[in-house]
Amino acid sequence: MGPSLWRRFGMHAAVPVALAGLLLSLMAIDSAAQQDRGVNTFQAPQVVHFAAPVPLQATAPPQVDPATLIRIPVTVVDDSGRCVDSLSARDFSLSIDGQESPIAMFRADRATTAALGVLVDISQSMGFRSSFGGYRSKLPFIRDAIERVIDQLDAQDNVFLAAFARRFHIIDDFTTDHDALQERLSALRVTDELDDFNASGIYNSLIKGITVLTHAPKGCERRALLVFTDGGDTGGHGADDVIARAQFAGVTIFNVIVQGYSHEMDALSIRNGLGRIAAETGGLTFIVNGKDESVPISTATAEIVSELDNQYVLGFSPSQWSSGAVPVELMLPHHPGMRARAPSVVRFRPENFAPGPSAPIAAMLPE
Repeated sequence: MGPSLWRRFGMHAAVPVALAGLLLSLMAIDSAAQQDRGVNTFQAPQVVHFAAPVPLQATAPPQVDPATLIRIPVTVVDDSGRCVDSLSARDFSLSIDGQESPIAMFRADRATTAALGVLVDISQSMGFRSSFGGYRSKLPFIRDAIERVIDQLDAQDNVFLAAFARRFHIIDDFTTDHDALQERLSALRVTDELDDFNASGIYNSLIKGITVLTHAPKGCERRALLVFTDGGDTGGHGADDVIARAQFAGVTIFNVIVQGYSHEMDALSIRNGLGRIAAETGGLTFIVNGKDESVPISTATAEIVSELDNQYVLGFSPSQWSSGAVPVELMLPHHPGMRARAPSVVRFRPENFAPGPSAPIAAMLPE
């Protein structure tokens, strides 16, 4: 092909040289590939990078608002009547209104601080002028009993002292100074105020005492109200109202009914009133005689303190359809030799779950 043809197609003489170079390069690549086939690939391990696994998000257990729990105090006794304090939530089986219910809160009270309210009846029926002359009062007898209780409390337990006739009076606010509190017991005197004559507002005063206990110092997990009275009442809030307030607040009520000096409440009325309040809040009622001590008051006070030291508190969430009175059954399926004493009926009202007032206690307890 002549030079004119090379120019016609836009080619130059250097093109054949370039093609020859390209051919030599391809031959070199093929030779290198053949050599690589004889190399053991495991001698040159490759590092493979994987993306870090995304951690699985564990589903958090549902949080139960403590303000929505119903708390019931429980005492467990063995065959000999001694309190048992070594159980856990797994030892109990709880049924609410016939349906098995999970225990949302469990607490053994032995290692916790107590808040105890002492409420004393100072109405006219607690003292009288004898037809043989002189004035007789149950209050010195009661003051001695309160001293026995305070002496058996732990040093860190908080106690408040209150009295009532028609009205509720706080004598001493929460304190751990038990010696000073005992000195204040002398302030317990039968009322001489006209407005309090022939009146004993027990139920109203119980509710106010429960209210005070709901504002106990921080860390006081045990709450109990110890009531000294002759058992009379003139109306106001009924027993069901007291039970509902106490159960929702986790307050156990103990009664010491002091008889022997005046017209006394009959046993049936006590059982259906104050006795039922104590039973349905996990407490006890003792009837003692201030004259002959047929049931020694020292026995009653010792048993009350033992109960305070060995109670459990169980919490559960009520059904949204529950209202009024809800049957409760608490069993110890793995401990046939033990018996659990707990409320058989729990009472609560929707308003119990509303946030409580932030006002001072004095403002919440109008006369």
